[in-house]
Amino acid sequence: MGEVPLFDGRPYPATAIAATDAQCLVLSAASVRGLASDNGVFAALFMERLSTRVRTLVDRLERQTLGDGRSRLAASLVGASAVGTSAESGGADFDIGMTQEEWAEDLGTVREVLARELRAMKDDGLIEQMDRRRFRLLREDALEEIAGA
Repeated sequence: MGEVPLFDGRPYPATAIAATDAQCLVLSAASVRGLASDNGVFAALFMERLSTRVRTLVDRLERQTLGDGRSRLAASLVGASAVGTSAESGGADFDIGMTQEEWAEDLGTVREVLARELRAMKDDGLIEQMDRRRFRLLREDALEEIAGA
């Protein structure tokens, strides 16, 4: 965390709050810049991390600006299913991995719109919702079509 201001000298553009107890190591900007200057492996790892963060931000921006809320939700469900299926359920259901408020923010909408779209997808027989965070895709092909994949 905190790589951005190391090179532009401005304040960090975001805030982080630990969801669980955590220990943090604070390194001075000068020591990190010195390490990057003196150690090519560290510099390469640092650049890889920055590149990954930029790609993640670009992908998130595209998700939030392209398509309507329903298509973004469908794409999110299909993507989460691909990485979040559980072995104990035979791979059929998955945990979205965030609260509905966080999920809505990630999709560029509000929780109420997310809840309405989820309800519509349930009513259309596309998904089954076990609880607020657990889902099962019933018609992945239809969701992929809605997502524009």
